[in-house]
Amino acid sequence: MTTVLADLNLFAVEYLTINMRDGDREEIFGIWPHDIDLQFASEVTHILRNHGRSKIAYVNGRPAALFGFSCHTKPKVYDVWMWGTKDFDKAIFPLMRWCRNEANDILSIEKAHRLQAQSRADHTEAHKLIRAMGGIEECRLEKWGKDGSDYLMFKWINGKNDAILRPHYVQQKEQA
Repeated sequence: MTTVLADLNLFAVEYLTINMRDGDREEIFGIWPHDIDLQFASEVTHILRNHGRSKIAYVNGRPAALFGFSCHTKPKVYDVWMWGTKDFDKAIFPLMRWCRNEANDILSIEKAHRLQAQSRADHTEAHKLIRAMGGIEECRLEKWGKDGSDYLMFKWINGKNDAILRPHYVQQKEQA
């Protein structure tokens, strides 16, 4: 099995959207204004290309997962994007390494105040990954989804709960 990270491209985002895991689909389209796969792929590609950064993980030549950050709604506040296909678990480790480096850059170089992720309250698989990356549950967004479902807001605040995103040598230096 070969996993390769590549830059964002519309074809890959379309493939990922059409072949999205059920839990990801329910979560993402639960808070998106429509349920049209190709329109969503186009909109997300535009947002990430023009207001953020992202990578696509390919497993054996096929798009398997997307991870991205966008700063398109509030200055210095980045939304975290992540979803994948049935091969998501095969792509996650290279994507998480990339995510850690990029999140560190966003918080330390760009001086962003906050990273945040909204996740459907019953998408426990996503919550495990978010928590593993240091995300802290901030609040429950009641009746947030268009179907009335609850969502959880996770956060990473610059200087508070961002140590897991920084290189280990920085963490050691701070603890000394």
